[in-house]
Amino acid sequence: MARRARLGVLPPERWARLDAVREEWLDQLLTAAPADREAAQEAVSGLYRVAGRPPPRFVWADSPTGVLVLMWLLSTGPYGGPDMSKVALRDLFGDPFWDAVGHPLRDSVATALWAGVGEYLSPAGVRLDLLHKRPTAFNRSTRPILGKLVPAAERLLGAVPEQGRLARRAAPLTAGLRRSVFERFLGVARDAYQEPVREAMRDALQVPLGFNPRGLSRAHRSLCLAFADYSAQLWTGLLAGGAVALSRLLASSELLVLAPTAAEQLDLATAVTQAGAAFWPYPQVCLLTGRPAYAEVEPWHHAGAASYRLHAEDGPALAYADGFAVYAWHGVSVPPPVISHTPTVADWFTEPDPELRRIIAERLGYAALLAQCEAREIARDGYGTLWRIADPGGIEDIMVVEVDNSTPEPDGSIRRYVLRVPPDQRVPRDAIGWTFGLPPGAYAPATMT
Repeated sequence: MARRARLGVLPPERWARLDAVREEWLDQLLTAAPADREAAQEAVSGLYRVAGRPPPRFVWADSPTGVLVLMWLLSTGPYGGPDMSKVALRDLFGDPFWDAVGHPLRDSVATALWAGVGEYLSPAGVRLDLLHKRPTAFNRSTRPILGKLVPAAERLLGAVPEQGRLARRAAPLTAGLRRSVFERFLGVARDAYQEPVREAMRDALQVPLGFNPRGLSRAHRSLCLAFADYSAQLWTGLLAGGAVALSRLLASSELLVLAPTAAEQLDLATAVTQAGAAFWPYPQVCLLTGRPAYAEVEPWHHAGAASYRLHAEDGPALAYADGFAVYAWHGVSVPPPVISHTPTVADWFTEPDPELRRIIAERLGYAALLAQCEAREIARDGYGTLWRIADPGGIEDIMVVEVDNSTPEPDGSIRRYVLRVPPDQRVPRDAIGWTFGLPPGAYAPATMT
């Protein structure tokens, strides 16, 4: 049998289409608009029907964090010890750790739980295993519902053709092109959305880094263990819309030819995404969540393509109805005080985390940092002055160049700038030129506009 040629290059028009589809999906992920719950539930019921299952009971959470808490509450897995499965829901909801996690999140989850599956719960709120005892059962329960369409977009690009679900691919892609497509399309979700939200969830649920259970209540320790075990499942649902969008693009480009059942699954999964929902299907119960109540982003370039990432200078970048919020600075998740509190040099000097120290310096402004810290002059010429500010943590000193604007202000005054430059700069003129993307010796103020 003759081998089909493998596609190693995508023409520019297909890259443009890829970026356009990605933009549409990210807009669905980050737009602050209510989900169409009725449309989402109808589409999910269709997916269950295609898989030969009756419609599930639907439980809606108000945020991704709420979904993870529901996963924990609806499973009697061995979190925190063999007797955790015997703990009543009412006792879990009354645990003091909610004082730290937040009562709005607790109340939102409790309301969703009783509204969705209340008839399964006894008056005492005994926990029933509605999701299976082991997290690995999630994959076994969802595979017949979603086939191989969601969320394995990378597998779609590289899978061996399979009769019945994925009939064949018209033009197999080379490994390098598969990686390039995957990174350009779904990699942005990891950097611009997944990482900031993951860190904010860890902070919201009070999950210690490295997970040291000392000092935690038994229920809180159980939730921390669930955070580790269920995180992969959480992102499976949250980012499934990207796999759906990429699958549709491949199908429309005839890079992927679908069998009829798989095509119907893709249409139904698309309807869920377009309704503004993410979902986690189990045999009896389907967990869902919608879009944030508030979102703020900034333009950004990722993998050579225009995109955007979470960023807000005076409040949360993402906020949900149950109180869960993500504070982010140029795509990096930060504790709320870093944004809500006016930074000082003392904050910068005492912050132990290098990344947060960098963000505090940016918020404070390098002019203020230079004015209030001890700095060593490195060099001076007719263009500006190069200064080095010692890093309190000894990681990497801050090098800044102090320069007067070559264009006077309307009132005739001269504005002075302090710009951060790489620590290897040694000549002020070249350091200023670096900020314009110029090589050494090329900066000439008279030619700059």
